[in-house]
Amino acid sequence: MTTISKHETENGTLNKPPMFTPDDYDTWKVRMEGFIRNQDVKLWKSVLEGPFIPTIAAVLMLWVMLNANAKGYAKC
Repeated sequence: MTTISKHETENGTLNKPPMFTPDDYDTWKVRMEGFIRNQDVKLWKSVLEGPFIPTIAAVLMLWVMLNANAKGYAKC
């Protein structure tokens, strides 16, 4: 059985986020930001800006584009 060192628990690893400790919030915050950024930059952008919620205009535009592509394939 493998043992996890205190260093790995506090700092995290490539696959595991750093463990939250209320006494050391500022350090954990910096480590967590680095962990999320290393996982996926788009994920970090979502944390900062919130999730992408498509508007009705964006959905309609996608629908028009998909229909135009489908009509193009039907003519082949």
